[in-house]
Amino acid sequence: MTLGPDPPKRFGELLDWHLNQGTRPEGRGVPWTNQRFAGAIKIAIHERSVRNWRRGKNIPNVLDLIEQPLFGDNQTSQYVKWREELRTAYADAKRFILSRRSKALASERPFTEII
Repeated sequence: MTLGPDPPKRFGELLDWHLNQGTRPEGRGVPWTNQRFAGAIKIAIHERSVRNWRRGKNIPNVLDLIEQPLFGDNQTSQYVKWREELRTAYADAKRFILSRRSKALASERPFTEII
C-alpha cells in the first residue's frame, strides 16, 4: 500500500491522517470511521469525541488508549516513528491547552469582598 503525504504535526491533524490512512498494528487497511475507531478503544468513547479529536477541538485524556488500536505492539521503525510523532503532538497540544487555561485564569479579576 502506498503511503499518503507526510503526516502533519498537530495532534488532531495527525490523528486524522492515521485514521484516514487506516493505520493498524498489522499494517495499513481500510480507513477508520469515527464510530469504528471509538469502538476499538478499550473504554467507552462516543464517536463524537473521536470527531472532535480529529478536528482539533479537544484531545483525549490519555493517549495510551488511542495508540493501541493504531500501533498495538508493532515495533517496526515506521511504527516507532509514528508513535513518537503522535506522542510529541499530544504533548504539544496538552501544553498549549494548559498555557491557554493559565492565561485565562491570570486575566480574571481577583474576587473582592463587597462590604
